[in-house]
Amino acid sequence: DLKLGNILLNYKNEIDKINNNILNAEIKIIDFNASYYPNNLQPINGMEIIISEPKTAIGTVPYMSPSVLFNGLKPGNQIPYDKKADIWSLGVLCYEMLFAKKPFGNFQNILHANFDSNKRYSARRLLLHEFIVKNNYNEYN
Repeated sequence: DLKLGNILLNYKNEIDKINNNILNAEIKIIDFNASYYPNNLQPINGMEIIISEPKTAIGTVPYMSPSVLFNGLKPGNQIPYDKKADIWSLGVLCYEMLFAKKPFGNFQNILHANFDSNKRYSARRLLLHEFIVKNNYNEYN
């Protein structure tokens, strides 16, 4: 359930906290009540591959990808989705932080969003994107 309400900032010192200097804060993600951890990982060519995907609709509607939301509205006719559903939620979260509003407004707009999940970036590819690499403030890299 990746959303603004589930993100905490842990400031390294009081001055950064007072000045709201988020570049020097640790980000903590909370609320793992409904986390999906597959117990059916199979190693293939040195990588762990998920054999079956989740099908339940869990989370907060404005942040749900169309595939997850569809499963919540169509019980019995559920389709599997993959980890890229979390990338969708991350995109909604980033949009909300930039524009102080959610990108789709209501669940009907999410369901009718015409975005191909097969073309959605993986987390690894997202971290290698030029914008992320160019603007990386992580002192540990």
